[in-house]
Amino acid sequence: MLGLVPENVNLVTMTDNEWVNFMQKLDGSYAEYLKLPFEEQLAKRMHVPVFFVTYAAISNDKVLDQVASVFRTISRLGHNPLVVLTFVQTEKPEAVISAKKDLANALGIQTGQILASMVYRDETEKSFTIDKSNLMLLDKIHDMANAYTEGQVAQHKEEQQEKARIDAKKRVAEEADQKIIEEQRRQEQLKREKQLRKQEEMKRALEETIRKTEEERAVREKRMYIIGTVVFALLIVAGTAYYLKKPVKVVLKEQHKEQPEKVCAEETDADSLPVKGGRTSVQELLRMSQQIPVVNRYN
Repeated sequence: MLGLVPENVNLVTMTDNEWVNFMQKLDGSYAEYLKLPFEEQLAKRMHVPVFFVTYAAISNDKVLDQVASVFRTISRLGHNPLVVLTFVQTEKPEAVISAKKDLANALGIQTGQILASMVYRDETEKSFTIDKSNLMLLDKIHDMANAYTEGQVAQHKEEQQEKARIDAKKRVAEEADQKIIEEQRRQEQLKREKQLRKQEEMKRALEETIRKTEEERAVREKRMYIIGTVVFALLIVAGTAYYLKKPVKVVLKEQHKEQPEKVCAEETDADSLPVKGGRTSVQELLRMSQQIPVVNRYN
């Protein structure tokens, strides 16, 4: 990792949040990074972190502790680092296996996660063993990178499918909520229309009641007017009849002319008056009263 990070960055003492910030800075602006399509994001990611540990560092506990701290931090970030034991100075299989075990114990991983790589140092000719070792290392890194990208693609696909399912459920829920809202609005509209119809019916009923009341009042007033007229007429008739029932002295004009000294007085009442149609009309009574000369009995 040395040479890949600035000199002022201490990978050993970094906290998890500092590591996250550091990795985001390595990828550039994280906000801009998130706006990129998934394929471009995947291309910018670190696919396989590779730790190169020299064969000589196996015996240095301080170096192993530093490497183990960085290894655990990167592992917590979701990566699967590859550890390469390099600068192996011996070709003895037993020595290489022992070195792998020591390194695996220091990092807390399995021995199979550690590869041994041989490099050219003082050789003057190509070595098939060294080339084979490096080629196997590159092939392993390539396989791990493919596994990482395939896993990321599968995870992204699953996330998209889950998002699509969630969106579909959300749309169904929104449609159901919209239907409920529309039904509530329809019910409210029906309720308002019903209330309006009821108010109109009440208004018409009130107007009809008022109209009938006015008609009944007019009929009552007409009846009262007729009754009053009849009562008034009856009072006139009764008064006239009462007056005509009193005995009076009447002097016929002809008799008065023929016998000026003798006054012929006759007792008469309403029963002796001529009756028209069985009953004496008011007009007849008035006419007859005007034709009969009345003499004051006290004169």
